[in-house]
Amino acid sequence: MVVVDAHLDLRDRFDDDPWSHACVTRRVLELADEAVVIGARTGSSEEWDRAARADVTVVPPADTAAWLDTAPETLADNLYLSVDIDGADPGFAPGTGTLEPFGLTPQTIRAVVRAVAPRAVGFDVVEVNDRDDGQTAALGGKLLREFVHSNANADETETESHAGTGNGSETGTRGRNENENGSGNGNENRNGNGTAD
Repeated sequence: MVVVDAHLDLRDRFDDDPWSHACVTRRVLELADEAVVIGARTGSSEEWDRAARADVTVVPPADTAAWLDTAPETLADNLYLSVDIDGADPGFAPGTGTLEPFGLTPQTIRAVVRAVAPRAVGFDVVEVNDRDDGQTAALGGKLLREFVHSNANADETETESHAGTGNGSETGTRGRNENENGSGNGNENRNGNGTAD
């Protein structure tokens, strides 16, 4: 599992609840072989002790770019990707329950999603609330779209490599509604030939 989160979420129990949001990664490790927690910057001493075991890799915000340079190729296939929106710096995502400063930028989270999605079988965005003016929900929605496009592109590339030819379709291509630096509002309508209506 790869998770983007400000918190380790490795508590065994929180407020006497083993299913609390502060225990999610701990529960996942009862089923999964390992967890990579990207963007973590806070946790209890119990959580940091648990994170020191071999089945947990913690990637602090400052180390995420270096992780992106090499680590995604070493990940197993068929993993799950979870984005807790509080992994983002609160200046970008104020609509969440447990804000932690000094977080990831949207561009960095998008890079993680794009790098991991081709190996993922599932994805979620969690802990988005309506505390702000929609800014956080918009970020969550854009990250969901990035996952779908990146995951579909991986499937399409694999299918084309097995078939030996492509059909020229632009289905799932990255950047349809955005240029390379991520600008664009994503509201363009596309007809079947990939041009804007």
